[in-house]
Amino acid sequence: MTTLYLFAHQDDEIGVFHALAEATRRGEAVVCAYLTNGAWAGVTSERRNSESLKTLALLGVAASNVSLLGTNLAIPDGRLVENLERAFDGLVQLMEQRRADGQGIQRIIMHAFEGGHHDHDAVYLLGTALAARYGLINQSRQFPLYRRPKDRWSMSFAAPLEANGAVEKLAVPLARRLAYLRLLANYRSQARVILKLLPHIVHDYVMVGAQKLQPISIARAADEPNAPPMLYEIWKLYSYADFRRNAQPFIDRHLVRPGTPDAASGRIA
Repeated sequence: MTTLYLFAHQDDEIGVFHALAEATRRGEAVVCAYLTNGAWAGVTSERRNSESLKTLALLGVAASNVSLLGTNLAIPDGRLVENLERAFDGLVQLMEQRRADGQGIQRIIMHAFEGGHHDHDAVYLLGTALAARYGLINQSRQFPLYRRPKDRWSMSFAAPLEANGAVEKLAVPLARRLAYLRLLANYRSQARVILKLLPHIVHDYVMVGAQKLQPISIARAADEPNAPPMLYEIWKLYSYADFRRNAQPFIDRHLVRPGTPDAASGRIA
């Protein structure tokens, strides 16, 4: 089994620490791709790439299996939805290269469609389109990271949305949870963001203590990710209207078009 993990930013792997660690422990092949350059608030791509590469290595993922696609394509942090076609072409090339090397991808894990960060939702669109192209809809999964809770102007960490389907939970032993918390210290360039998330992460680790995954759906791309306003709108990062305007041509081309997905494989003809 070879699984491709799609991340918007260098540190988003915090949402799947346990899935990554368990996969490498079982001897499965893990490939990770970062779809923006991560340069943000004066922090360089090089520094953010280095922090994630160090963390992934501790989880058993070799640097040779990490694609810095967003850096190589100069896709800015916060602008992935404006570069969907370029990112998708890069992902198709990655898939084809892996297949040519005899190490084809059998499953894709991606950000959940949840309205937390607009780059995360853009990854869901890319990952679902990629899974549809290669007949991997049924095998692929989405992972929740953070979003606005219902009826509250706050934040929920790793809280699955009901609209995203049944939740698969894998219990995380306490010792592993503590180890994963220690990994957060690797993201020194993102200390302010990590500190903002930390109370929510600790609450999830203590109260739930499980890795959560959900199925993906082509039809979900036509919906709003979450009830408005999106968390990224509250944080004044991007507007949902602009997100939908930029995303719609990609959705129309890759996810909603004649030649509907085959019910068995999810492949678009």
